[in-house]
Amino acid sequence: MRFLRSEIVVTIPVPPEFAVWKTIKLGTGLKNADDFRKAIKKGGMRIGDWSNDILRKPAFKVSKTEIELDLVNVSVRELGFKQGAKRSDIITKALELGLQLCPSEVGPQLRLQYTDQPNGEWLLVGMDPSPVRTAASTFSVSNATMTTCGSTATVATLSASVMLASVSCLSVLARSSSLDLVPSVF
Repeated sequence: MRFLRSEIVVTIPVPPEFAVWKTIKLGTGLKNADDFRKAIKKGGMRIGDWSNDILRKPAFKVSKTEIELDLVNVSVRELGFKQGAKRSDIITKALELGLQLCPSEVGPQLRLQYTDQPNGEWLLVGMDPSPVRTAASTFSVSNATMTTCGSTATVATLSASVMLASVSCLSVLARSSSLDLVPSVF
């Protein structure tokens, strides 16, 4: 910013604006973890063992009201970390930039609603790992071609990952403006 009578320049850092990557619905009528397991299997998708562990935990909550949630697809590098970072630093930075961690329902809902996921894509859902307290701490959504016994198939999977203390990838977070309603509907 330039002033008329002097050459003082003031630079105000502006946080990056993250575009909505995908909007999904929460509270779609599936009431509990078993409903999600059935829907995912009915859709011809797989559920990993660690995902089942997360679904089994009391921390897994399902929205009682249907709402839309805007998601962003962002890398750790886009958050400002060039060489990876500690999970706590990534979460702090994401929150500073106006992003929010996803409710636990996002993982299975994203798997069900992202039917056109490109082959080979793997997304890590940024969610609070502390209440999960299991071997894996966050959902991942993937689509990959697998070959077994001579036959090849593309398999869409809801799995879970250990979000290590130092990571170099992060994919899906929620835009804070779309989460304004979320805490009150669970």
